[in-house]
Amino acid sequence: MLNIIICVVLAYSQTTNSQQHLNQIHNNNTDLQIFEILIVAPNNNSLIIVENPHILITFYQKECPYSAQFIEYELNKLQEDGNKFNVTFGLYDVAKTEFHTHQSMNKFGIVETPTIIFFQNEVPHVFSGKKKSHIVSKWIQEFFNGNPPPKEIFTESEFNQLLEDNKNVLFYQKNSTSTFDINFDKFYQFAIQNTIPEIVFAFSSQYQKNNLFSLKYYKQETKEEFTFNYQFNLEYIKKFVLKYSLPLIPQLNSKTEELVFQSNSFSFILFYGLDEISKQAELAFQEVAKTFNNSYQFSKLNIQDENYLEYIIDLGVNDGIIPKIVTINGQFKYKYDGPDFSVTGIKSLIFKLKQGQIDSYILSEPIPDYTHKNSYVKKIVGLNYDDEIKKSNKNILLKYHVKNCELCVELESIYEQLAYNYREDKSLVIAEIDIRLNDFTDAYYPRQTPDIILFLQKNGKRQAIFWNFEEMTLDLIQIFVENNIHQVNQ
Repeated sequence: MLNIIICVVLAYSQTTNSQQHLNQIHNNNTDLQIFEILIVAPNNNSLIIVENPHILITFYQKECPYSAQFIEYELNKLQEDGNKFNVTFGLYDVAKTEFHTHQSMNKFGIVETPTIIFFQNEVPHVFSGKKKSHIVSKWIQEFFNGNPPPKEIFTESEFNQLLEDNKNVLFYQKNSTSTFDINFDKFYQFAIQNTIPEIVFAFSSQYQKNNLFSLKYYKQETKEEFTFNYQFNLEYIKKFVLKYSLPLIPQLNSKTEELVFQSNSFSFILFYGLDEISKQAELAFQEVAKTFNNSYQFSKLNIQDENYLEYIIDLGVNDGIIPKIVTINGQFKYKYDGPDFSVTGIKSLIFKLKQGQIDSYILSEPIPDYTHKNSYVKKIVGLNYDDEIKKSNKNILLKYHVKNCELCVELESIYEQLAYNYREDKSLVIAEIDIRLNDFTDAYYPRQTPDIILFLQKNGKRQAIFWNFEEMTLDLIQIFVENNIHQVNQ
């Protein structure tokens, strides 16, 4: 059994200042309670948790500079927001001899520091996002938004009554012997964040309806049962519930576009009009969706919809041809203009896509006129990606983003300032690309949005350095660039 807990490090600059930060944990945060003993044994809760119905505890270790950075820079801001909800704050040093790794993992699932856990009436909830005060604060607020916690089921008759009384039920099968179930924690958090009133959340550890640690969606209207088979996180649960709470073929709009554009497999969009061929295509599309709905995502959009033109322009298929089917699979997009829009024809399209027999098309914004630039950040598009990125003989810092992404918008001014700082450096290009509006093929691809990759040139070879830290600040990005360019030039 391991007897250490991983420290998550934020950036190079924190390492050099770690001791200074560590000293401030105890010296500057005098308004925070520091609990010397929070957990005594694997199966007993501290009285501190019992006596405080809403308490947020940061589990840290002195040797972790990221722990020090969070406590020094974020926790005080967080406490100001938490006071509005009467939340108690506490710290616990997991390096204490009383706190063993196997205890922390079994009881609360702690495997890294800092770990933030919010106890609501003694029920632990582990925070899994970026450890910034405003993000954690928003997460805490969700526990006070008025949504009821999941209903516990004890008997089969109680479960059957639940299905009869409610339109749709999301049910989690819990293990009664498990001290801490991280999947149940995600299920619980999703329940209190729920924005779909037609869904009731329930769980059971006494009555075993399904396999342990399983999540199922029961749709009363059609008497169907759907099993969740994806990575157990809030994002995938949200997509799962949204998919099966909507009609078989939902309209493409702001509510459903996350399902369409971030599907785990093929996503088919039917663009149709009022003509007879479009009507036939819509009926055939409906029949095909019934067969493949559990495997693929289907959606549609009528030419009369106010968002019709925006979507076909964004997808790069504004050619006036109706009906058409656009298929999205990750970074690849495919267009089908017919002529066969029968059930057989659409099934043939799916078969050929699975066999790799249809070529994808390049989605791209127009190539910018760089002679009339109004920014120090160079805009890259799908049509010039190879020339500007893959074939370039310069070092390139490339930011990947999508429009309407909150974190991407927050980064814009920082990135613009960074480009201004490097405006005289002719060996370095500060660039960006909207990956929603531009297709490209490369061995290197972003893992999230926003994301940053530094492409370095040395001896005619390209080397890619990925951004591997939590926070994107001007200073940290500049350190990232300087350190890596210095190393490659040695």
